[in-house]
Amino acid sequence: MRQIALRAGKAVETRHRRYDTDQATRRQATERFLAACLGGDLNALMEVLAPDVTMVSDGGGFTGAPRTAIHGRERVARAAVILSAHRPYGSPAQIFQVNDGPGIVIHSGRAPVLAATFHLAKGKIEVIHVVSNPEKLTGVVL
Repeated sequence: MRQIALRAGKAVETRHRRYDTDQATRRQATERFLAACLGGDLNALMEVLAPDVTMVSDGGGFTGAPRTAIHGRERVARAAVILSAHRPYGSPAQIFQVNDGPGIVIHSGRAPVLAATFHLAKGKIEVIHVVSNPEKLTGVVL
């Protein structure tokens, strides 16, 4: 038992952070992602995405969000461009602080209708969390 604890302690000490936490890098990737989506530029979008990127959506059964995760650079890029093109009533998409980091919020009037956050590794987006569940967006303040 003592050997297991020793090995676990060493593993924790040597573990590298999986995701980038540098706010400037996260902000830059978020800005590039948003610009590429709004411009419909698949190539620019794929430049900011990791090859094995995953997009996870939570619409709570209310919004038609995909029920399963989307995997892979090309599939995620296409989904992101389609999603950004179908903003309700041309609602603006803006960068706000969401969950202690830069994220994208789309709102209709003063009510948020979608929030997206990103996890990066080595400057590339590896995971995108998209929330359009109205019950979970109540905490997003504009």
